[in-house]
Amino acid sequence: LASYNAWSACSNNTGMFAVQFAKMVGLDVTVSSSKNALKALKSMGADDAFHYSERNLSDFSNAFDYLLDLIGSFTTFAAAKPMLKPEGKLITTAHLPALSGDRNVILIDVHNSGKQLQLFSRLFDLGEIRCAPVRKYTFEEVAQAHTQVESGEFIGNTIITLNS
Repeated sequence: LASYNAWSACSNNTGMFAVQFAKMVGLDVTVSSSKNALKALKSMGADDAFHYSERNLSDFSNAFDYLLDLIGSFTTFAAAKPMLKPEGKLITTAHLPALSGDRNVILIDVHNSGKQLQLFSRLFDLGEIRCAPVRKYTFEEVAQAHTQVESGEFIGNTIITLNS
């Protein structure tokens, strides 16, 4: 069996689910994230987790079969190519003209569907996947929530509740 490697920048539910699903299909997973998320990502199954300021992506020459870009880091395939093995694929949520049409780029839409939510619920109930932490703020605390998210040292998801 070939060893497949994947890299992703992640510290929210989408990224943490991606780590867990990649491990389910047998990938070795390397992630970069905020310092606060490193321990959580390792607990979710990441084989290697580092703060994005501690390593240069150029340290990973021809290292990965897949790059999962959830934040639009790579605006062209050429920017991702040095990190990928010769047949490597960039998987991205960034639907940019420079990325569409390249056979080594897989464009994905992140959206919820009833079928996906049922699958996630079943996997969650079975203990196969875990969710990232959630921080709740009131509408009056929106500035505090924004500061926390913008700091880059944030794990999980933020929910703003509106008073009715």
